[in-house]
Amino acid sequence: MENLLLNFLIIALVLCFVAAIVLLIFSSRLPKWLGYGVLTLHTALAVTAVFLFLRHNHPVYVSLIFSFTVYTGILLFACIVRNNFAMALKIYASVFLLALPLFVISPSRLITIMTLGHLNASHAGELHLTGDYYLEKEHGMIEQKNTEATYKIIRRMGIFNKTLTRNIQINFRPDSVKVLFLDEKSEIRLRVYERSASDSADISVNLTRNNTSFDITKKTQ
Repeated sequence: MENLLLNFLIIALVLCFVAAIVLLIFSSRLPKWLGYGVLTLHTALAVTAVFLFLRHNHPVYVSLIFSFTVYTGILLFACIVRNNFAMALKIYASVFLLALPLFVISPSRLITIMTLGHLNASHAGELHLTGDYYLEKEHGMIEQKNTEATYKIIRRMGIFNKTLTRNIQINFRPDSVKVLFLDEKSEIRLRVYERSASDSADISVNLTRNNTSFDITKKTQ
């Protein structure tokens, strides 16, 4: 269910960006009633999302409604930016354009924000190593097969992540991991497991002198 919702929201967001570009091209010719209509819809969605969120009801509906509040905010900017609307309203609508660079940098983080944490996509496919260190599946625009997926090792630093290494291809989906050695200034050695297939692999990452390299040895039990 959550995967379907996640894919739906991403597709809807891409279509929203496309529609916003088209509206911007013709924005000077758009009638004012269209801007007022989008503003009314946007306001209704925002009020409904806040109401349901405060009552702790229907988290899936809240996720959808708040996401579409963001979408209509983007469309609202495209409709009013070149028309005679209050500057304060234009500034408010422009805030929703931050969704574009965030979508380019980290689609999963944007979806997590838009769904108010209901779809914590940025934490999907990650395994805790130790302390603030994690082995995390790299997310792209197109979902990868388990045998083609790549992983990265990160250190969580508040709202920011420090990537120690990336593009680690394990060739199966690990469901647990054992830390053999971890020193972010020199080397990381891990053993990852896929219990269902009785597979494991040793990962050795050399982090010295910014010359990151890694070796993977796959084992079958």
